[in-house]
Amino acid sequence: MSMRPVAFLCGGIGDQLLHFSQLQALTSLYSSKIDIYCQHPAIMKAIILGSEWAGSVTDIKPFKKIINIQKYKDAVRELQQRNADVAVIFHPSTSFKLAAHFAKVPQRIGFSYSWPDKLFLTEDLVKQGKKTETEQIWGHRPFGELFDRFLLQHEIDPVGKTPIKPLNFQKQFYQEMFSAYPRPHIITTLYSQDKGRCWPVLRAADCLSNVVKQHGGTIFISSGDDAREMNAEFINHWPESLPAPVDVRRVTSEIKNELSLFHFADLFLGINSFTANLAMNCDLPSIILFHKRSYMLNYRKNSIGLYPISGTEIADICYEGVKEKIDVFLGSKKNNK
Repeated sequence: MSMRPVAFLCGGIGDQLLHFSQLQALTSLYSSKIDIYCQHPAIMKAIILGSEWAGSVTDIKPFKKIINIQKYKDAVRELQQRNADVAVIFHPSTSFKLAAHFAKVPQRIGFSYSWPDKLFLTEDLVKQGKKTETEQIWGHRPFGELFDRFLLQHEIDPVGKTPIKPLNFQKQFYQEMFSAYPRPHIITTLYSQDKGRCWPVLRAADCLSNVVKQHGGTIFISSGDDAREMNAEFINHWPESLPAPVDVRRVTSEIKNELSLFHFADLFLGINSFTANLAMNCDLPSIILFHKRSYMLNYRKNSIGLYPISGTEIADICYEGVKEKIDVFLGSKKNNK
């Protein structure tokens, strides 16, 4: 019997991407596409264009602040009109759980973060006594493991097939704009608004130029407009004897086009970021640099994480450690494709 599910996601784009595998798995449980309330809905719509499991995408903002009572009530009314059978709340916020309760959604699944949450959830994943061991690593969002266990207890694989699928126009865009560059195609991201998570320019240039010397290929820099200055500095420090890196932002500003690179490249090697989560959800082999061990992520079991053994910055990750992991994906000999 099919049920109509809705999901509540919140946080940055990368934080929301963390749950794509689980959202896809829920469609197997409920035999129906899942409607999504989230932040950055325009970008999220562009990302999931080829995802058969996704239903509608709606801005979650009106649910975030109950103090804006009229907007909150209007959003609850709209949710109620969907006639959803189940709401899955992937966030600690009580306001989302309360909204599902007011909208009279019969099943409300999530985890209690404060005592009022227990009043609004019909299934509190924190209370589940039997724990199922999972191999995924959830870093700074450990509650992700609760949803893995929930799915496993229903005999559903929480990882499943690739959540973000390529569309024909993306394959064509890749062929026209990227395929001519020497392979392997390696995507990197250096910049984060959190300065502690940035990859220092000189260390990044040294590491990635050594990768190209060893394996050949092309470095593609993927990031937002706020990284322009750092990306330009990175390119300025790049050895003139090697093929110049490609700033993807100068090729296209549309995420739906940039996704083509994530679908058909050979490797992601960069910091823990929105783009790292994009790579994992496209099943692009990934080596992700974390500034601390507690932030490690591997929720799709398709990435290798590195963090400083001694020290507290990405700069403290030694190149030999990175090289060893690159050889796992690309081999130890130079690739002359």
